[in-house]
Amino acid sequence: MIFLLIIVGALIFFFLRDQLQKYEIRQLNRQVFGDITPEELAVPRHKEKMNLNEFWALIDRSRQDSTSTESQAKKLKVELENLQPKSIIEFDNRFRDLKNKLYRWDLWGALYLFNGGCSDDSFDYFRSWLAGQGREKFDRVVKDPEEIIDFVKACFHMFLHIKGFLL
Repeated sequence: MIFLLIIVGALIFFFLRDQLQKYEIRQLNRQVFGDITPEELAVPRHKEKMNLNEFWALIDRSRQDSTSTESQAKKLKVELENLQPKSIIEFDNRFRDLKNKLYRWDLWGALYLFNGGCSDDSFDYFRSWLAGQGREKFDRVVKDPEEIIDFVKACFHMFLHIKGFLL
């Protein structure tokens, strides 16, 4: 009988502790957010994509006089800062869409053979780098993955320093 009372007491204790924690979290949320509900805080996902010509124009402007991936990224950041938030999201949606177009086994395989290996992170960085090289190179590689050999040889030092470190 005592054992049963201990079990019931423990269950009541844990139930009350759980209720107290939930109450404290609700109170903290009210202090931080007021009467706003979590549903009101949720940001709807904007799915529109930037026009391809606008996207590639931004990439081209960021590439002008850039001597490295880092300098191009800084120029692109300045270009994006001049856009409206909606346009920045549309740029990101287009960028992700183009990167997804490059997520192909034949391209990964060509890069793997050329480089003597290619991890999933390296392939991700490569796809970002390739999208930053402009429309002409991007379209050439989409059409024929072996095209990467021609310009990766010329830009291999930049590819090695993507994200600021050696892959």
